[in-house]
Amino acid sequence: MVANMAHAVVADGGDHHTATIPVGNDTVRRHKRKGILGTLSLIPGFAYILALFVIGALVLPDPRATLIEVGPFKLSWVEIILLLSAVIASAEILKVSEPGVDNTGEVIAMGMVAVIQFGLVIASLYDEKFVIFKTTESLMMLVINGVQTYVAFRINSRSLVRTIAGGSVTG
Repeated sequence: MVANMAHAVVADGGDHHTATIPVGNDTVRRHKRKGILGTLSLIPGFAYILALFVIGALVLPDPRATLIEVGPFKLSWVEIILLLSAVIASAEILKVSEPGVDNTGEVIAMGMVAVIQFGLVIASLYDEKFVIFKTTESLMMLVINGVQTYVAFRINSRSLVRTIAGGSVTG
């Protein structure tokens, strides 16, 4: 496996030290999972949020009604799904931020979920079958998903450039 791996050589002129840093798709991840959890971790987190949104829209008669009450705090399904969207978006960004690991496939999968979600929101404007996506919370989830995908792409590409360059990258 090491023979197929590309390497970036970083040289420090003052100390005459060189370091070889593995780069590319063959970089081994330390957190690889096996079995069903490994397979489920390949699916972008926002796909699960989108599924929860659909289930909630079909099961709950009023998504804005109080679902959970903790002391003076009352949370509706809409607030819970938006909170989960923000948390999952942050976790997905962290997933692609590991230096030296090419997570472009994961970022593309995130983008595919955003494109599907965009299509569902647009379809809701023209077809009553998609009326559950004709809501403010669906539009807000789309914005969160789109921003998450953009930031994940930028972070992934910068971490790869930084690894190849062997130092800091500005811009």
